[in-house]
Amino acid sequence: MTCGEVNEVLDLYLDGELEAERRPALEAHAGRCAACARQVEKRRALSGALRGAFDRSLEGAEPRGGERERTVEGMAKTARRRLVFPARLAAAAVIGVTVGLVAYAMGLSRATPEELEVAESLRGREARGAQIRQLRTEAAADLEFVRGAAEPEKRQDPAALVLNVAASTIARRLEKDLTPPPDPAAAKEKRVVVKNTVDGAAVEVVQMGDGRVTLVVPGRTIEAPSMAELQKRHGELCRKFGVQGREGAVRVGESVAATDLKGQLHLIWRTGIWDEDVQWEAARTWLSVRVPDAAEMEKRIRELRDRCKAASAPAAAPEVKIDLAALLAEVKGRSRRELEETRVRVEREMKRLESELEDLRELRGRAKGLRLFAESVAEPAKK
Repeated sequence: MTCGEVNEVLDLYLDGELEAERRPALEAHAGRCAACARQVEKRRALSGALRGAFDRSLEGAEPRGGERERTVEGMAKTARRRLVFPARLAAAAVIGVTVGLVAYAMGLSRATPEELEVAESLRGREARGAQIRQLRTEAAADLEFVRGAAEPEKRQDPAALVLNVAASTIARRLEKDLTPPPDPAAAKEKRVVVKNTVDGAAVEVVQMGDGRVTLVVPGRTIEAPSMAELQKRHGELCRKFGVQGREGAVRVGESVAATDLKGQLHLIWRTGIWDEDVQWEAARTWLSVRVPDAAEMEKRIRELRDRCKAASAPAAAPEVKIDLAALLAEVKGRSRRELEETRVRVEREMKRLESELEDLRELRGRAKGLRLFAESVAEPAKK
C-alpha cells in the first residue's frame, strides 16, 4: 500500500469500516513509514477530540438508550472527514465545532480559530493544574492516615518505623524538599563497610551515616550520594565487581555487610530513596511475634504484598471540567502576536505540568499502597 492509498482509506480504517483484508497492509505501511504513522495518530487524535466535543455539546439533551452515543459517533465521522487541512488548522476547526455547538447562545460564535486554539490550550493547562492539585491532596490525606496509624505503636516497633519513614520519603517528594537537614556527626560515621577480592581485585564499599557511598576498586575511587545512585550511575562497574545492595545493606561478591533495620531506615530517610524490601523485612519481623506458624506468616506476607503492589500502581489522572467559554472571553480581542505568544508559553508550561503529573500519579499510587499496608498492620493491634 502506498502513502496515497493510505490517505484515501484512512478515515474508513479509523472508523472500523475498512475491509478486514486491507487492514494489515495499511498497518504494515504505517509501521515502516513515519509520515503515515504520524498522520494516523493525528487523525485518531482528531477523532477523539471531535467525539469529546460533540458529547459535551449534547450534555443535558438526555437522549434515550444508545441514541446519544450513536449521534456523537455519526457527527464525529462526518465532521472529521471534512477536516482535511493541516494539523493545527484541523485542531482549531475541532474547537470551532465545539464552540459553534455550545457557545452559539453565548455570543461566542464569532471567535477566530486562533482564539479558539489558544482557549483550548489554556483549558488543557488548567485541567492539568487541577489534576495535579487533586492528586497532591489525595496523597497527602493518605500519608496523614499512615502517620496516624503508626502513632499508637511503640517507636521501636518495626512496622511503625517503616510507616513513618516511608511516609516521610513520599511527603518529601510531594513537597519537593529532597535535602534533609545537615548532620555533621552522620557525615563522619561509617555505617556499613564491606571488603572483598573479586577476580583478584581488591574492592571496598563504605556507606556513611549521611548516605554517601565510596566505592574503591583498582585504579579508581568513586563517590555517590547513595547506594541507589551509585548503582544507577556506575551500573556497569558495579556489575563487574559484584557490588549490590541498598541503603545500609551492601554485598561485594560473597561478602555482605549491613546495619540494623533502624540504621537502614535512617539511611533511606537521609537519601529520600524508598526501598520496599525493607518494608517487607520489617513486616516479617513484626508478624513473627504475632503468627507463630512460619508458613502461615509467609502466606500473609505474600497476600499483603500482592495487594499493596496492586494498590501502588500509578493512579489515573482524575477527570476535571474547565469552562471553555470563560477562557474564550479571556482571549477575545487579543492580537495575533499576543495569541501566538500565549500559545507558545502554554505549550512550554504544559511540558512541565505533564512531567509533574506523571510524578504525582506515581506518588499517589505509592501513598495508596502504603495506606493499605498501614490499615493491615493496624488491624491486629485493634483486636
